[in-house]
Amino acid sequence: MLDSSIYTNYVNVHLSIEKLDGTNYDTWASDIKLWLKRQGYVNHLTHPTLAENEVFRRLKIDAQLCVVIKSTIHSSLKQFFCTYETCSKVWEQAKLLYTNDTQRLYGMCQNLLTIVSPKRLDGTMAEYLGKLHAFLHDFNELLPPTSTPYQELEQRSKFFMMVILTFVIKLWDLLLCPILLPLVLPFCTCQVNTPLI
Repeated sequence: MLDSSIYTNYVNVHLSIEKLDGTNYDTWASDIKLWLKRQGYVNHLTHPTLAENEVFRRLKIDAQLCVVIKSTIHSSLKQFFCTYETCSKVWEQAKLLYTNDTQRLYGMCQNLLTIVSPKRLDGTMAEYLGKLHAFLHDFNELLPPTSTPYQELEQRSKFFMMVILTFVIKLWDLLLCPILLPLVLPFCTCQVNTPLI
């Protein structure tokens, strides 16, 4: 049994976890899970069956962990999580918000565009290859190999959606932004350096 004295000064515990900001769910979730494993409390992300004599102790530790986890959420997103008072509820809400297929596909499309056609080259080759590897990992996680024809059709549908979303993002950058921005901001001029053909 783990001693809860680890959390007597939990507020002073420095978590080197980038705050959840709506674009980094996968990294955030991985870091939170790893931190909880290191503390020996990863089971607080689920609803395990407990003996009656352990319920009060678990609730006390869970409340402390919940405060720590909520501290890793960007202030602009806190309203989505303020009503949740357990680790598992915060975890489920974040997963629900940021792991739906459309959200993930849109994020992957944006990542793909920054890899394939960056506006400027920043960083080293190692950083570029790291981004490429991360994209490939996300792609394979979202569209894993299938074993049935029905699953294959589902995967094709998701892939088609990703291609369309990528096209829409690129279309906005190339066509609509230069056309609509002067209408919204009359004194602003856009220059498009990319040929339309």
